Amino acid sequence: MSIQLRDDQTRYGLISVLLHWTIAVLIAVLIGLGLWMVSLSVFDSWYRTAPMLHTSLGVVVALLMLIRLLWRMLTATPAPAVARSPVMMLLGKLVHRVMYANVFVVAVSGYLVATGSGRALEFFNLFSVPAMLHVSTRQVQLFKTLHELSVWFLVGLIVLHVAAVLKHQLIDKEPILQRMKP
Repeated sequence: MSIQLRDDQTRYGLISVLLHWTIAVLIAVLIGLGLWMVSLSVFDSWYRTAPMLHTSLGVVVALLMLIRLLWRMLTATPAPAVARSPVMMLLGKLVHRVMYANVFVVAVSGYLVATGSGRALEFFNLFSVPAMLHVSTRQVQLFKTLHELSVWFLVGLIVLHVAAVLKHQLIDKEPILQRMKP
């Protein structure tokens, strides 16, 4: 059995599969870490480490998403041949595009929360990503609200995505999950 690197009409290639599942796992970790870290007190030993890990992983997800988009543009193939109505095909594309765009809204708003005070973002304590702007505390709060709302919107989109996959796999009997494994 040979390894298929590029997508075709029947399945996704190894690169798309690895990007998909790596990003999915990292987003799940980021959501869990984000929920946990907001409960930490200033006296907790993780109070400074958790946000650094959260923002560093957020940068990794943003970079992987850029790579994923670039890969999709460079290796564009026709959508898999499935028996769906044009409306369902359009809805699927729309949800994917909104989900992709929202990942970037989450990443950019998170970056602005982390750096809005003018302080650089520490990337795994290896190097600093400079702040691009310095804004008021009120504006940082607005970025924080945008970040939180866009995360919850992303959670909703992920639930919708998983529900659609399960519907296609279990009800419509389309081997959709087989297309997303290496």
